[in-house]
Amino acid sequence: MLSNKGTNEVLPDEEALRQIPFWACSSLLARTARRIQPLLTLSMPNATSDYLSAVEWSFQEAERVIGIGGPPCQWPESENRELAIAHLTNFNDSIAVTFTAERIFESIHRLLNFSLGEQGYASWALRDAVTALKAFSLEFKNSISIDAFTTQVWKDYAFIKAVAEKNNWDKRSPVPQSIWSDWWFTATAPKWPTIPKQEQTFPPFNSEGMSSFKTLSPTNTLEEMGLPLTAYRYLQKGGQFDFDHRVSFVGGPVKLKSADQLYIAKFMHSNKESGYGSKDPNRSKSGYYQLRAVDLVLESEGYCPSGILVWFCDYKKFGCCDTDHHVARLFHRTKWSDIVESPGRYLSAQWDPLSVPAEIVYAPWGFGPFIIG
Repeated sequence: MLSNKGTNEVLPDEEALRQIPFWACSSLLARTARRIQPLLTLSMPNATSDYLSAVEWSFQEAERVIGIGGPPCQWPESENRELAIAHLTNFNDSIAVTFTAERIFESIHRLLNFSLGEQGYASWALRDAVTALKAFSLEFKNSISIDAFTTQVWKDYAFIKAVAEKNNWDKRSPVPQSIWSDWWFTATAPKWPTIPKQEQTFPPFNSEGMSSFKTLSPTNTLEEMGLPLTAYRYLQKGGQFDFDHRVSFVGGPVKLKSADQLYIAKFMHSNKESGYGSKDPNRSKSGYYQLRAVDLVLESEGYCPSGILVWFCDYKKFGCCDTDHHVARLFHRTKWSDIVESPGRYLSAQWDPLSVPAEIVYAPWGFGPFIIG
């Protein structure tokens, strides 16, 4: 689908998007998200400053990662991203949340997730943006031009594709935001909402447990991580899994980290996803348990590598974590040799937990702090 003629809802599809390198595609989606950012602000007039700060931080983080070419979802500040997304995903009770605000937020969330390394389904993220525009136009009686929006996306696509070809970019080539010029190639789009330019700094959160963001140490000792020696030596020797990704849920080839790339990160597990009931001391609150874990996957062509295969330091078990829905699972009675023998099953556990002895983490209140958000 390389033509934008026929309907104002036609956008670049997967065939078209595969013709530009990964980070060029990421930059296109992040720019598209920026274009609808004003709609989120206008659809949430009672949004707290913390919330809007978290939105802006998410944009800046995506643009920063695109500008250095990754590595996707693996920068030392990944704890910060998890906290920001946790804060963003739970609307504060004081915010008047409308259907439109939810649609716009989901669209931005999906666009930026791809920008941060969530490969695949880029065209789906673009279509979500059109759905958000329709919702905004209906609720606020604002006749924003969807035709102007889709035309601009195509112009952005043609521009980034030409630049990529001229500079011989490949899938690892970073894309600085400075390559883009005006938002609209033909002045401003008719009746397109605007908001004041955001500051390029991220103010600290004031929410409980989120007073400031800290940078994690990029490496930790083997003793600190508690990773089994067999797994550590496997990674130290540059070991990689041998499996047929075509018959797994992981959706593409996977590259493991080397031993010197390992560090302890913080993964968020929602207390609303596990059915702990009266046993959970924080059952009356909405938030997340912060669990210490070592991410073992460096790259994945099918999905964001973060959480596909991890070592939970305090549980002393391997497992996985769905970083979109904040659900952590443990692999019970599983040794590293089991994973090496059948890597496809364990790498697929996030989507097919019945394929391995995987269960949702037990009693997380005893293994990590609770973050309200």
